[in-house]
Amino acid sequence: MFLTAEQYEQIVRQLRSERHGRSSERRTSPRVGLRAQVRLIECRTSSDPPALTVWVRDISAEGIGLLFPESVQIGTYLVLSLPTLKRKNATLDLLFLTVRCDPLNEKQFSVGARFQRVITAEDVK
Repeated sequence: MFLTAEQYEQIVRQLRSERHGRSSERRTSPRVGLRAQVRLIECRTSSDPPALTVWVRDISAEGIGLLFPESVQIGTYLVLSLPTLKRKNATLDLLFLTVRCDPLNEKQFSVGARFQRVITAEDVK
C-alpha cells in the first residue's frame, strides 16, 4: 500500500492536535507508527537520480521515519512524492532533510528525516 497525500495530511493534522500534554517524552511532537510505501528521490548532484520505493516506519508533524535498503548520508535532501486521490496523476511533493541514519542490519537502515516544506509548481519552473 502506498501512502497518499490525503492520508499524510490527515495523520499530520491529527498529530498536531495531539501535541498537548506529552511533557515526559523528549520528542517535540507525537508520532504514529505506519507501514506504507512511498516513492522518493534523493537530491544529489547527479543529473538524474533514481526514484526509490521505501517503507515508512512512522510519521510526526515534524518528520518521518523510513526504512532504506542502503545508507543515506545525513544532510541529504529527500523529495517524497505522494499521489493524490482528488486529482488524477497529481502529487503532493514534500522536501525532507535527513537527520539520522542507523543500520538495522546489513540490508536495512532506519532513516529519520525532518520536514522542510511543500514543493510547489513555482519551485520546478
